[in-house]
Amino acid sequence: MLQLDPYKPHLDKRWAEGHTNAIRLHAELQALGYRGSYQIISDYLRPRRRRRIRVVPPAPPGVRRVTGWMTRHPERLGDEEREQFAAVLAHCPELKALHAHVRGFAEILQSRSGRHLKDWITAIRASDLPRLHTLPPVWRRTGTPSSRA
Repeated sequence: MLQLDPYKPHLDKRWAEGHTNAIRLHAELQALGYRGSYQIISDYLRPRRRRRIRVVPPAPPGVRRVTGWMTRHPERLGDEEREQFAAVLAHCPELKALHAHVRGFAEILQSRSGRHLKDWITAIRASDLPRLHTLPPVWRRTGTPSSRA
């Protein structure tokens, strides 16, 4: 690999940064003065490709799981669930606002007192969430509007 010796630090650095496309790396080295072939670079990278372990991130949680986290009492979430839920809320401000409203309503139910219900409804209507009074009528399982809306 004498041809690559002057360029090994650059090539290794770029590989460590996640740049693994041999064609692009070859072009970069050519811009730095490398006159060797693409095949030499490809051969140099081959063992690294074999060692590379692809890390696939876990799939995002589904709607049912997030809904479960949202409707459960926060103390009943495990550490891992709490971390995952916090990450979901951090990526979606609307969901975070909805969670605050759900928690507020849960506190009203737990206190068994409707004294804060009017304030809660006012807060919901003032938020950026869809207005409760503009929601469609209740739908039956058949997909037609219910007569009891």
